[in-house]
Amino acid sequence: MAENQLPETKLDTQLDIRLDYLAATPKIIPLLATWHHQQWGHLANASTLAQRKARLKHHLQRGAIPTTFVAWHHEQPIGSASLVANDMATLPEWIPWLANVYVLPEYRRQGIGARLVQRVAAEALDLGYPRIYLYTPDQMHFYETMGWQTSHLRHYRGADMTVMTRDLIVNPPPTVKGSLATPTQPASA
Repeated sequence: MAENQLPETKLDTQLDIRLDYLAATPKIIPLLATWHHQQWGHLANASTLAQRKARLKHHLQRGAIPTTFVAWHHEQPIGSASLVANDMATLPEWIPWLANVYVLPEYRRQGIGARLVQRVAAEALDLGYPRIYLYTPDQMHFYETMGWQTSHLRHYRGADMTVMTRDLIVNPPPTVKGSLATPTQPASA
């Protein structure tokens, strides 16, 4: 495997799944905001549905942060995942984060979530970031199967969360406050 190449994820090849930027179909922002609100609205300090819609409008871009990817099956949206600058206010120096990983229940356990996670990681790598972060209350095993590692446990938003990291390049720089706030710069010639 090349130094900057991400491992492939084993997928169920029976489903015809297409991943695309949310920017290609902004009209589905209300749907995605509703999914996210139903999934995570119970957490402390959760955004309102209106706040989620407003925030997703900032994700209507490609090759930049924030951005969101949508999984499509037969021209119907079935999942999403986002790349955001920061998803945990208590770790502002850690940039970027995987967020909003959601797949409709009837499409789960078919590799769609893994494809979305891989796509977000590839976007972070394309933008020059050596490492990506996430937090989850209960999906550690899912992420571990894709190379994520537990960093630490933290009580956040009223729940116990596992903070996880994934190195996107071989031998990334150490995580030191402020060291990963910007993408890596290529060596000068």
